[in-house]
Amino acid sequence: ALVVAVALAVGAASVLDRWKSGVVAANLALSERAARQLVADSAEFLAQAPLSDPDGDPDGDPDDDPAGDPRRADLPRDVLDRRLAEISDLSFAAHRGAKGGFWLPHLQEFLGYADPASPPPKPAFGPPPRSYRIILDQVLESIREETAITRLHQFDPAIFTLATVPVQREGRVVAVVWARVHIEREMPAWKLGRYLQAAAGLTLFGFLVVLVVTVNQRREIRSLNAGLRTIQEDPAFRLPGRSGMYGTIRRSINAMVDSLEQAHQERKALEARLHQRAKMEALGKLLAGMAHEVKTPLAILKTRVQIWQRDLARFSARTGHESPLSDDSLQIVLDEINRLSDLVTKLLYFSRPHDPESMKPQDINDLLRHTVLLVKPRLLQQKTDVDLDLAAEAPSVLGDAGPLHQIFLNLLTNSLQAMGRHGRLAVSTRTDRTAGVVRVEVRDTGPGIAPDIMDQVFDPFFTTRHGGTGMGLSIAYEIVRAHRGEIRFVAPDDGRGAHCVVTLPLHPRTEEPA
Repeated sequence: ALVVAVALAVGAASVLDRWKSGVVAANLALSERAARQLVADSAEFLAQAPLSDPDGDPDGDPDDDPAGDPRRADLPRDVLDRRLAEISDLSFAAHRGAKGGFWLPHLQEFLGYADPASPPPKPAFGPPPRSYRIILDQVLESIREETAITRLHQFDPAIFTLATVPVQREGRVVAVVWARVHIEREMPAWKLGRYLQAAAGLTLFGFLVVLVVTVNQRREIRSLNAGLRTIQEDPAFRLPGRSGMYGTIRRSINAMVDSLEQAHQERKALEARLHQRAKMEALGKLLAGMAHEVKTPLAILKTRVQIWQRDLARFSARTGHESPLSDDSLQIVLDEINRLSDLVTKLLYFSRPHDPESMKPQDINDLLRHTVLLVKPRLLQQKTDVDLDLAAEAPSVLGDAGPLHQIFLNLLTNSLQAMGRHGRLAVSTRTDRTAGVVRVEVRDTGPGIAPDIMDQVFDPFFTTRHGGTGMGLSIAYEIVRAHRGEIRFVAPDDGRGAHCVVTLPLHPRTEEPA
């Protein structure tokens, strides 16, 4: 459409330019014909008229002797003007639109002005002030060059053609005939042509601008499409920055992808928690039934073994004979029964609802100090350093002291088992009053947890330690959940060891720090 518009504008401008040239040429010819006709019509009068300068010098030449010259009888100026105007009026009447008159060098004045087409009152003496200088300059040039001149002149708002023809007598220029034709009324299209040319130029410039913008837009859109395809294949990819409008679009897309990625991660975490909770609930129901069924036979077995142990000891004392079963072997049986009973007790955590009456305000800092004190012998044995960084305002939570203590004991025990000797253990608490939670963080310098198994560490019976039951973290998870909290492992800042974060809700009556 732009190309067609430019072509039409250029074509129209070209047609108008040719039309303008034709109008100008026609009126130049008209001006020249009118001027030469006036020269012919005034030839007889100018040949007989006494033309001299104000000092009496004929023809305005001071070197001539005027004595005895029959033309010394000068005509009065007004008579001369009237006679010349009559000649001009009759001559220009045959040339539609022509107007003009005479320039008399000996008077240095325009006389004999006629404009047949002008309604009365007609101008008295000649050119109006705005065109006076233009006409006079061309008249003087014709005198200097002693030749006829025809030109186009223009000033806002006038456009006219002007012809000047010198009249000679006895080798001297005694008058200059001038004729002009105003054509500004015929030139609206001329101005329109200039406007069309300007419009064509502007349109072409606009087309080039639109072309550049379109090419840039197509390049940017292709880049955006390629970037979006890359994001589909690699969600971690982000569009490179740009300036301007497309930079804003790219930043908006990156922000949207970040938001979607965050929502996706949160959904995955929620799904993992729901899946974990569903597994725990199903497993809890199964284990609860099994635990109740196994606990009674284990108690009976333990009682029987203890009776056998006592009876064999009495038999040996009464008879003096050695017991057929050693006390050590019976003790092994008792130890295994005790281990199974302890395992059954742990399994009951998955089904036993917490007792609301046991939920009381608990000082987390005190619980952690007590837990560290319990594992202190092992810390000394393994030559492990411990850093306690506890919140100054003593955060309080509503919970059961025993299960809460079990959480931290399991975490510290796991860290000590993973580190071995000469490790470092860091325990910290932080209070977030805005979120209404307290965060307990446990860090160690052990081998850490591989990313591919981090979502399995809370599954029952999942363990990477030889001889482990895989119940400690599962129990800790259930206890934290029963206290409306959250437990999770995160990637360590320095990439070393394990980093566990336990989040528990603050007790509503926890005092604000001073």
